[in-house]
Amino acid sequence: MSRRTTTIALLGLMGTGKSTIGRILATRLERSFLDNDVLLTERSNVTASQLQERIGLDGLHRVEGEILTEQLSRPEPVIVNAAASTVEDPVMRRRLHKETFVVWLQADADVLAARVAAGGPRPSITATACPTAREIDSLARMRHDAFAAIADLAIDTTSESSARSAERIIAALAPGPSSDGP
Repeated sequence: MSRRTTTIALLGLMGTGKSTIGRILATRLERSFLDNDVLLTERSNVTASQLQERIGLDGLHRVEGEILTEQLSRPEPVIVNAAASTVEDPVMRRRLHKETFVVWLQADADVLAARVAAGGPRPSITATACPTAREIDSLARMRHDAFAAIADLAIDTTSESSARSAERIIAALAPGPSSDGP
């Protein structure tokens, strides 16, 4: 199995289920799960939203890219929850596409807005603390082509359970015909 199929990068906007699905995959595939949000907090001793307040959105994205670079440099197979902002960097896009099996997690903007509102502190993608469905949809459209260009698999998590999404990812990695039924 090549590195491209042993390192799995989960990409998508906040609220798509990257952390939950990543933990399920790590358990099922017996791999380490490297969660960008956790690693960022460990490195900076503050949450992503607090770091954004200190160094701005561009600074936060730079740190997220540095963390992803470190994650991709690990020699063992891992599951990586990559910050969605990393797809805006052409160098990171090429590296993700070349070195990992990229899974693009998507969901309807209304669902993402509700998930983000129900969750803990996250970096703001807008001037408001809790982005609206319209703001999330705008960001999704802005990053769509970048995600689509590198995705090996796209999964809509709007109504699919995290466990089912993880099963679909594992099936996509398996050699031979897919056992993914209707």
